[in-house]
Amino acid sequence: MTGFGIWGLHNTLVAMPARYDALEQRGVATTATFEGCFGRRNCDVSLTFRGMPRRWRYPVNSSQFGDLPKGARVAMILDPRDPETAYTAEDVEQRTNDGFGQLLVAAAACGLLGPVGFAVWHAIARSSTSSVDMS
Repeated sequence: MTGFGIWGLHNTLVAMPARYDALEQRGVATTATFEGCFGRRNCDVSLTFRGMPRRWRYPVNSSQFGDLPKGARVAMILDPRDPETAYTAEDVEQRTNDGFGQLLVAAAACGLLGPVGFAVWHAIARSSTSSVDMS
């Protein structure tokens, strides 16, 4: 749990801001095709850039796809230096999961719950072994 917390903190405070900064500085506007949503939250978009087909699955902020029909056009911003980095124009504009939002709160909670859980487990383990009568 602590590992997820550390990843989440790094992602929301360091990695996502850097990705959005790169997209804002050198990103190329392009259009993807909405492939549909699978389950409650996973929505896919695809596009071809420099002859290479790409597909992205959106597990967060999938509400932006609303009632789009399959095959609808979706505005995207793609980093030409790293074509694996592409987000919807809406995500870039709103800087989704960047900074002090829900992901940061969840990551901080996991980061704290991991050590707290270990401490509780350790205290229980110690108390159960110290109460054993060795006579």
